[in-house]
Amino acid sequence: MKSPAVIAILMALAPVSVLAEGSTIEYNRSEWTHWIQDDDDCQDLRQEVLIEESIITPITTLDGCKVQRGLWWDLFTGAYFSDPTELDIDHLVALKEAHLSGGWQWDHDKKRNYANSVDYAHHLVAVSRSANRSKGSKDPARWLPPNKQAHCWYVHAWMRVKKRWALDIDKQEREAIDLVIKNRC
Repeated sequence: MKSPAVIAILMALAPVSVLAEGSTIEYNRSEWTHWIQDDDDCQDLRQEVLIEESIITPITTLDGCKVQRGLWWDLFTGAYFSDPTELDIDHLVALKEAHLSGGWQWDHDKKRNYANSVDYAHHLVAVSRSANRSKGSKDPARWLPPNKQAHCWYVHAWMRVKKRWALDIDKQEREAIDLVIKNRC
């Protein structure tokens, strides 16, 4: 019998199209407006994610606009961080990967919404800068978190983002996800 986590992953995989990724339209990061500040609290989205994901109440600047200290557990590495400058806010499915997976067809508003989405808890995650930069825009066929205990979580969260935004996966990506499910979930 499959565990509830495996069943959830399999359900998430079902409606996602397996297609060759790519676009004749070149990826341009500046088209994906991110880290917006769209409310009256002076905190851009990076700061809001840091506040939301801190295990303790974070310490901010006097004006409350910027996080100075907190405590974060990085799912990618399994390490704890107290200095927000050591963290990146990762788009779990990177902007370039979203572009290659069908996002190239989106208008500016949908790209902006994707880049700033907080409607799913794992769409944007605070992680080690070095792990995030190692990942870059790679999909699970080319990168998995160094923390092997996070692999099952990672592919499940990856597929939820792909499904939510109707993004395609390529054959190698699907095979890598299937292998993680088979061996780790």
